Amino acid sequence: MKQGVAKQPGSVAPSTLATRVCYSSFAIIRTNVRPAPLLMQDVWSLGVVLFAMLAGHLPFHTSSGNKQELCQKIMDGTFSMPSYLSPVAKDVLYK
Repeated sequence: MKQGVAKQPGSVAPSTLATRVCYSSFAIIRTNVRPAPLLMQDVWSLGVVLFAMLAGHLPFHTSSGNKQELCQKIMDGTFSMPSYLSPVAKDVLYK
């Protein structure tokens, strides 16, 4: 029986994505704001996964591994778009 991607060895399960700061939306990180609807949070996380698939790295990261710095980058929306991505890919990611 063929397994889904989330059940294959070495893959990332959806429950893992939900607990990783680097995949979290700013609405989840900001504790003083009413949480965004789940669909919006899922779309954000899928955008992060799509970015990682196209770029080969996560959009929000720190060289130091500092979680506060990472959270601040997510809340500010601070990331750089790789120049090697096609205009179509960039357009999809900016949406």
